[in-house]
Amino acid sequence: MLLSSFCFLPGIGEKKEVALWEQGILTWDRFLQAERVRGIAPATKQHYDEILLCLRRELAENNSNAFADWGSESWRLYNAFKDHVLFLDIETDQDEPTVIGMYDKERTMVMVRGMNMEKALFEQTLKEKKLLVTYNGRSFDVPRLERYFKTIISLPHIDLRGLCQRMGLQGGLKDIEQQLGIPRPPHLHGHPIELWRSFFASGDREYLDLLIQYNEEDTVNLHPLMEIVYSRLVQNWRDAYGH
Repeated sequence: MLLSSFCFLPGIGEKKEVALWEQGILTWDRFLQAERVRGIAPATKQHYDEILLCLRRELAENNSNAFADWGSESWRLYNAFKDHVLFLDIETDQDEPTVIGMYDKERTMVMVRGMNMEKALFEQTLKEKKLLVTYNGRSFDVPRLERYFKTIISLPHIDLRGLCQRMGLQGGLKDIEQQLGIPRPPHLHGHPIELWRSFFASGDREYLDLLIQYNEEDTVNLHPLMEIVYSRLVQNWRDAYGH
């Protein structure tokens, strides 16, 4: 889907991108091969050609940082960088993170406040990845982590909440899981903040272990949710423009 995207080009908004698709310009290659493109002046097309050629080189080098934050359209980056993706979810108390869960499709990593929640470890984990995926992370997880660690999270970021809403799926993460048939153990529902407070008050590791399980389930389930959302959005595009 990335190679069919033009919305990052200066002056190309949603309507102009759709106009390109409707005239059969469905990929970067087709754009580059076309001598003229309706609605784009020759000098502007030459400028766009230079941008596309540059980005194609960056993509070949697996450099996700070459792609600006596309906001609600960041989902188009997923297939290109899914082998280096990081799924992330946090738990909080009084607006500060208590548990940070991260998953890269092979293993999970959990950081707990007061134990291993270290800025250097967190930043090194992000540095090794190309793409960040969250549910409501743009307005919740990321701002709180940036404030807590006094850092800037610059990875290209896919926030699944808005994409789910675009597809008619409403509610929180667990509501979406139920609507899509993504399983979750019955005991990992409820209010995780109470688990943290119970652990903090009693020191009983059982509460913390359950909170970690809860967070890991949130984090790991972002993977099948991302796959479903991406597949549906790509299919919608193909049905409308891809013939």
